[in-house]
Amino acid sequence: MDMRLVTLYAMIDAWGLEPKDDRLLYLRGTSQLADGEYKGYYPKFLGFGKSDKINSIGVVKKGELISWKRFNKYGDIQEYWDK
Repeated sequence: MDMRLVTLYAMIDAWGLEPKDDRLLYLRGTSQLADGEYKGYYPKFLGFGKSDKINSIGVVKKGELISWKRFNKYGDIQEYWDK
């Protein structure tokens, strides 16, 4: 499996979203389409809890991923994608 695909699925999971059969993103555990900006955070200490440092941001419109950015611990953009 391509590492970019693994990274993308990890970001989607961190945002609290899940893909379904129709290839759209939904709020995890619901049938509600995702719509808005979603953030993932770095762990606080030894992998426990969330810090205030953003790991990734995704923008979703009506269940479709429009853009995402991935940051390092210093806030610098490491990767990004826009549709």
